[in-house]
Amino acid sequence: MKRFRFHLTTLLKHRKMLEEQAQLRLAVATERLKKEQALLENLTQTLNEYLDRLAIIQTGSVNVETLKVFRRFIDKMDKETATQMANVKAARSDREQRLQELELALKNRKVVEKIKEKRLAQFRADFFREEQKLLDEMGQKAVCETGHDTGLKNR
Repeated sequence: MKRFRFHLTTLLKHRKMLEEQAQLRLAVATERLKKEQALLENLTQTLNEYLDRLAIIQTGSVNVETLKVFRRFIDKMDKETATQMANVKAARSDREQRLQELELALKNRKVVEKIKEKRLAQFRADFFREEQKLLDEMGQKAVCETGHDTGLKNR
């Protein structure tokens, strides 16, 4: 009997390759998001430290120049933090898009694999049906050659 041959093997390999590429893009996007979040955390921590320092300085006697320097620095940190929040949002959005691409690639690969499974099951069923047919023919031939069915004697 002939061997099972799946005619969409090339398509299945292509879909697996697309899935692997989608996984890599998701990994890159996830890593970018982590870096952007870490940077935001550092900016926020630095901003909070300087706000605490400013609060401590304001409890004592302080000159106006020092307050201006702190205020300019805090304003600059506020802007950087806002920009970084936008970067985190963009990275999160990009990661979400890459995740959707991976889910689609996974779904597309599974469709072809399901077709392969069904065709393999059909091939096996046909194979066993053909094998049973051959066994039945061999059994009938043996009965015809001996002239009687040995299984019927006991009945």
